[in-house]
Amino acid sequence: MESDHSIATFLADNQAALLARTAEHLMLTGVTIISAFVIGVTLAIIAYRYAALRTPLLAFTGILQTIPGIALLVMAMTLFDHIGSAPALLALILYALLPIMQNTLVGLSTLSHALSEVARGIGLTAFQHLRYVRLPIAAPIIMAGVRIAAVQTVGLATLAAFVGAGGLG
Repeated sequence: MESDHSIATFLADNQAALLARTAEHLMLTGVTIISAFVIGVTLAIIAYRYAALRTPLLAFTGILQTIPGIALLVMAMTLFDHIGSAPALLALILYALLPIMQNTLVGLSTLSHALSEVARGIGLTAFQHLRYVRLPIAAPIIMAGVRIAAVQTVGLATLAAFVGAGGLG
């Protein structure tokens, strides 16, 4: 009974600070996922269009994924030469790129040859083919990558407090 009372007391006494830290954590996570989505999907589309870039881009993001989270945060902090949200966001975005890029490439590549022929047959340009055919069909697979990146980011964002970015760390 004593521990329940002390937890309730702690939560009541620190409600404003807990809400502020939760807001920081959500901000870090939200900005990271939105940024990684835009960058990752763009890079995946480029890698899909230019096959020679596919392996180097996936290798680069794969190498980033092998670096421990705290080490990536420290490297970003030394790159920016200060602590705060900017190095944390850079590290979190770099860490979230791989699942988004991989899933986008898989989604773009899964379109059947028959659907591609139909799109070409009705006269769609390459951009229209991508926009109206490939991306909508790939959307569920892309969103699975975003979900994976979001789960990783929520966990890694707790470490961002160690580099002065705030949050629930």
